Amino acid sequence: MFLFSDTLVGTSDKNGKTENAKMPNHTAAVLNGTQPYPSRMAFYYGTDGRRRDGWNLFGERYWLFDGVYLNDTLYILAFMPSQELKPLCVRLVSVPVKNGTPEFERYSVGADIPELCSRSADGKYIYAFGQGITDCSAEDGFIYVYGFKDPLAGDESRDLIVSRIKAEDFGDFSRLTYWDGAGWSTDIETCADAAQNVGCEMSCTKIASGPLAGKYILVWMWATMSGRLAYAIGDAPWGPFSEPVFFYDAPEHGTPAANGTDTLYTYNAKAHPALSPDGELLISYNVNSSGEQYTTDYHPRFLYLTLDPDAAEKNGSASFATRLRAFLERIFVFFLRFSSKH
Repeated sequence: MFLFSDTLVGTSDKNGKTENAKMPNHTAAVLNGTQPYPSRMAFYYGTDGRRRDGWNLFGERYWLFDGVYLNDTLYILAFMPSQELKPLCVRLVSVPVKNGTPEFERYSVGADIPELCSRSADGKYIYAFGQGITDCSAEDGFIYVYGFKDPLAGDESRDLIVSRIKAEDFGDFSRLTYWDGAGWSTDIETCADAAQNVGCEMSCTKIASGPLAGKYILVWMWATMSGRLAYAIGDAPWGPFSEPVFFYDAPEHGTPAANGTDTLYTYNAKAHPALSPDGELLISYNVNSSGEQYTTDYHPRFLYLTLDPDAAEKNGSASFATRLRAFLERIFVFFLRFSSKH
């Protein structure tokens, strides 16, 4: 399943200029399998996910953080942004799943969760959790919920903070605890910085094979919208994590937008382990501009990061450049077909 926040829905001309397009604040899609074939992808937006009576799946102006699937229920952490694009609150969206399909008409949204979104006592920071979720319940019984400590003023960086909750307690966030650098605390203001200059979305993935097997890899866009993709390696889901490694510079960042007046920027890099072949990690990031949107600009970009060269070689993989180009072409054609149909 894919979760999206602001999404263009409509048609475009042959140059990618949108025509009669709407922009719901969040949508979703379900892919059957691991290849981006249009016939296997279903998009959901509008009331009840049925493309009618409004545009947002869950009613309000939510932007979606990450989600987790537990006990036939899809749980999504959603936040409502302020005019300054800071989280005003974080709420839990629950969607029953039947036969592999989310039943959006039966969704529910809970109340504000102060354990996942609050301001520091001195008013200098927002603590917001949900930007990434890692289910380690099979290893240690916990689900890790990542967040950020966001300064409300000044030049401080937005830094990563980590919380966790037992899988059987998920939803009762009064049982959430926070990594304080030495152990787990019930006080959100004791959160220790796990990584610096993170964005509003990221991922933490356990590495399955190769020289780093058993360790965890953070993936994010450095300093939110820098165009520089970074990773760091940790021994545990909470770290400690290595110094960042900058492994890819988004070529779109800072280039002219198709509308002829704006500049493109990039953000929200993350990994997709469920779609990753052995030895590699599929990573996406977003491309945007502040003005009129063209479909040629406004869609995710994908690349592969090799973690286990031996496994990648055994897969009979083509060169990185060839496989990256092929994947991007499939995604690009898919989005064009979707936009022409809807």
